[in-house]
Amino acid sequence: MLAKAGQVRRDAERIALRRLEIAEKKACWVRPGFMAVHDFDNWEEAHARAERAIQVADAIGTAVNLLPEALDLVDRRTADILDRDTAAWYIEQIILHLRATESDLATSLAVTLERQRRELLTFHDWLDIGLVSWRDAALTHFEEPELADLFERAVARAWHLSRAVTNGRTALRPWATDAANDVRALCQNDPTAERLASKLFALLDGTARTSSAAENVNSILRAYIWGHRAFRDRRTAQNWLNLIVLWYNLHRFQRGKRKGHSPFDLAGVVVHTPDGRPTTDWLEALGYAQAA
Repeated sequence: MLAKAGQVRRDAERIALRRLEIAEKKACWVRPGFMAVHDFDNWEEAHARAERAIQVADAIGTAVNLLPEALDLVDRRTADILDRDTAAWYIEQIILHLRATESDLATSLAVTLERQRRELLTFHDWLDIGLVSWRDAALTHFEEPELADLFERAVARAWHLSRAVTNGRTALRPWATDAANDVRALCQNDPTAERLASKLFALLDGTARTSSAAENVNSILRAYIWGHRAFRDRRTAQNWLNLIVLWYNLHRFQRGKRKGHSPFDLAGVVVHTPDGRPTTDWLEALGYAQAA
């Protein structure tokens, strides 16, 4: 979605530049304060078309710049973890902004956003489910809701800045270091707080989008993306996704340098059956008979 949005912005900018070039050919500056018009009949119309194209490009650019923020997991200003409803509101406002632009390019992007809105919010669905138990544990430990919220925002901010640095925004490294130090200070002499911080980091890491190695499982997840609409609630959808993850990580590669090994093998993860026996079969791990 972000790639398509970026392409739409580039297309709008090219159209604006082309129309501005055409308009500028209608006249030229002979000297300061004096312009010679070569095509007076069409000069005003050409400049009006160029101005309109520039406005459209600016409007689309604004929407495209806001889209990553709407889909992010942590608000960079408040360090609040964005819930699904907030992300949905952001996307709705971007769609309204694009439609108000009244251009074919902007409308096309708005239609695409509307069509893919449910899939774009899938990550927030997963995160909302995982946060329920984490927040319960944090409230139990810190006892005061304000302290639990403060701790959550501190960890979320540290994660957000750390991920930004990892993704190449090295100018943020001093702020990422300060945020990590803040979390360490909050966890000082508190093993439970350390475990809570690690769990929240892992939860955010496991939810965050990626365009690198995880892309090779897109074909496997496509069935989930289309099928999860039929589930009666988010937890049922999450349980099915958990089954897909278990099956995929225990399946053995059939060719290549990883042939004969599963992702769990390569990661050193040992899965056990309910009675404690190591197994490489996903059905046995769930307590069923070994797959044929």
